[in-house]
Amino acid sequence: MAFHLSNYWRCNWNSRKNKIIFFSCTLLIVFFMFNSNRQFSIVKSMFDYADKHCQQNTDCLVNISKITPFKWDTLYVIDSGWNLDEIKSVIGAELKERTDIFSKIIFVKDGQVVYFEEYHYYPDSGDEKILVLDFDYENQEKGLIAYYRVPREAPKIVIKMKGDPSVEDKIYYLFSSVNEQQVQRNPASFRKR
Repeated sequence: MAFHLSNYWRCNWNSRKNKIIFFSCTLLIVFFMFNSNRQFSIVKSMFDYADKHCQQNTDCLVNISKITPFKWDTLYVIDSGWNLDEIKSVIGAELKERTDIFSKIIFVKDGQVVYFEEYHYYPDSGDEKILVLDFDYENQEKGLIAYYRVPREAPKIVIKMKGDPSVEDKIYYLFSSVNEQQVQRNPASFRKR
């Protein structure tokens, strides 16, 4: 008598245990497919990391390479107001994404953009977590920060979490450099053109 898989499946399909196993496996597959398709956000990753490892009102060193699921050589954080040609000349790579007036977070690997995210917070958006990219607008004598350049060999930045006493449900995550080598400054007159 020959063994046929179709006969085995037909005989055992009626068992309640097999139905439960089949539907459980199907649900797991759907769950993993949904989870793997979620879009990565460096901003959300910074929030998650800071929430776990940092305390409010204290400078916290964040190793960017620990929170990125991709390989990169250089992180650029560019202030708003740059046109596409200016951005390309800074990052040394072709930027195919459409750019708006927002700040840009760009990762480059081997002369190619591997990750791009624009960011701007709206104070009235209702968001509880707000990333503030510190371009040092107050420090006019040194010049304004035009962009950050963070190499993978020195991947740490500073995040400082600050609560707003007037709005109890908002937390501000202030992003800044570890040292002056990570910033490119422009004269104060640069942004007044």
